[in-house]
Amino acid sequence: MESFKGVSPHRPLDKHGKEIRIVRLLPNTFSAPIECELEHIILEPGADYEAISYCWGDASLTHPILLDGVSYPITLTLLDGLKYLRHTTSPRKLWIDSLCINQTDLAERSREILRMREIYKLAKSVVIWLGDYAPFTRLHEIAVRPRPYVKDLATSPELVCGDLVLPFAYLRAVDEYWVTNTEDKRIGLPPICPSLDRMRVIWYGHQSILSDGESSSLAQRLAWILALVSARFHATDQHDIVYGTLGLLEAESLPTELMPDYSKSPNEVLIECASYIISNSQILTILQYNSMKTKGLPTWVPDWRHDSWCPIVLGAEAPEGCHCRIIREIAALEVDIVAITEVSLVGPRLTYRDSAESLGNVWSNFLLDAEDSLGKIENEVWGYSSFGKALWKLLLVFDLSRQDLHEPGWHLGVAEEVPPLFFREARVSATTRRLQSCLIEEALMSIGASIADKYVFRGIDDSLGIMCQPNVRPNEHDMICTIKGSYGDFVLREYLDGYKIIGRCERNRRGNFTIGDIGIHRWAGTTHLYAFYERLWSDSDDRQILLY
Repeated sequence: MESFKGVSPHRPLDKHGKEIRIVRLLPNTFSAPIECELEHIILEPGADYEAISYCWGDASLTHPILLDGVSYPITLTLLDGLKYLRHTTSPRKLWIDSLCINQTDLAERSREILRMREIYKLAKSVVIWLGDYAPFTRLHEIAVRPRPYVKDLATSPELVCGDLVLPFAYLRAVDEYWVTNTEDKRIGLPPICPSLDRMRVIWYGHQSILSDGESSSLAQRLAWILALVSARFHATDQHDIVYGTLGLLEAESLPTELMPDYSKSPNEVLIECASYIISNSQILTILQYNSMKTKGLPTWVPDWRHDSWCPIVLGAEAPEGCHCRIIREIAALEVDIVAITEVSLVGPRLTYRDSAESLGNVWSNFLLDAEDSLGKIENEVWGYSSFGKALWKLLLVFDLSRQDLHEPGWHLGVAEEVPPLFFREARVSATTRRLQSCLIEEALMSIGASIADKYVFRGIDDSLGIMCQPNVRPNEHDMICTIKGSYGDFVLREYLDGYKIIGRCERNRRGNFTIGDIGIHRWAGTTHLYAFYERLWSDSDDRQILLY
């Protein structure tokens, strides 16, 4: 939130940790100015307040309300929420993090964020404000509520969108019906709404932590939660990429490295978090979660805003022979790698340059640019280039992996076909016409969402690849390798006496295998990934390097 200027209306909380603040949202008409009063209450079972979950929105865009008679700025998202949540004849008692925690007191913020899990758990109800008919939310507070079954609506959070209200229990019931038929088999229908589907995933994920907590370490649970949640909500304060998820850990106490401290820089928080996870679990899978968006951050430290798809497995042991050592003096990570190949050519980035441009034109330009820059076409197969077929399969696998689909759906149906967009001339057979009319639009829309703003490239072994992070461009002669302990291919660039991670990539070749050798569904599956990389690490020569 924009820095508050003036004397804060917040009185100090009881230092023994029993008090919290709530706000009394005073009644009025919908369009009237917002007025609130702060009140101190004891946090205990039966406390009379509702906890509000919402997305802060753009912290630079604020509007003043009256808070204990003082003009106080709040984000426009919260302003809309308070207008819809306000009663016309009686006050409403609410706990709202941006108002009930003194945002100017860093020590208080560090203390109170650890109590958020308990605050949401003890609230008489949780209200998830989705916006004024726009599906945005902070997502993760729903996970700490008791299991919301349809028969127990009293414990179910409420989804509020404008003046529409839906118990979360109903969403779960609809979800069960949506993806399961009468024979208890998945029918693979698309999610009702991406934001609501993400809330469902996070809620189910937290239940897994509750049931499997004893078999996993605190470091594993933290890595798992951050990988699941952080890319799915937008933290206004970068500290909260880590701090905002600590309440989901189900830990009686936290180590010193993880204790919230807003006086530290966001980069310090991220580095300490990564160091704790690596030192206490040797989980190097976290290396794929650096979005490359945070300046001044070592490339081995995730900022967690990149939604990758090689999952972190709770309770899993580090692969045998996996070496990793953090050298704090130079902020480097020492690891073993297996070099695979180098980048030889860099192709285009898929961009929707003109929103009015047709889907067909966007894809035609992208595919023809890729063919010109990467193709090296020597022959054609059934009227389309071998390059086109290889790139098409890679795009399908990339999308299938990203969505972590249990049912490949149309991916398998179009795997052996190549869309007519690859043709330079209008030579369309009956087969491709059927493909175009039935599947091509859905396929291209889904793949376009997967690879938007991502670069394609070619290796000196003639493999084709796609960078997993958006707007991250490899260079010629960058090394492609696998890092022992992290299941994936990485692009590295020489730096000082070591390397920097440029990003994770997906290729149509792993070792001596190509996508066509085993089928796209098994290729995209994580079970195959684990077995392949562990075999590659044991059968290949490795070397030790420093990552900066």
